[in-house]
Amino acid sequence: MEECLVKLCSVEGCNESTTKKGMCETHYHRMWANGTLEIKTQFSETGLCTIEGCNEKHYAKGYCKKHYYKLIKQYPSKSNYIKKEKQIKLCTIKGCKNKHQAKGLCRKHYDQQRKLNKKQT
Repeated sequence: MEECLVKLCSVEGCNESTTKKGMCETHYHRMWANGTLEIKTQFSETGLCTIEGCNEKHYAKGYCKKHYYKLIKQYPSKSNYIKKEKQIKLCTIKGCKNKHQAKGLCRKHYDQQRKLNKKQT
């Protein structure tokens, strides 16, 4: 009779079988999504909705169920929601005010760097 050896997840205390990179599905996806095996949560320290004046229990991403669903359906109430401004990253080249594209550089400087690296190889 042949024995079938099953490799277990490399995370301490996990007895699930491995699927990718020595980890079970859960731990692999957590590492891929968060860059760490720790569970990252987004909620207020009080466990309540972060909308001012709302005292409902936290549901997701800092909001109660009502405000979370309003947010994801894009029907925010007029005054309570504060849109988080997306921070625009700029090119790291001194004096350049162009928007960041890749590796800290704008499109122009990134392309120049790639061409320079190709010539050197």
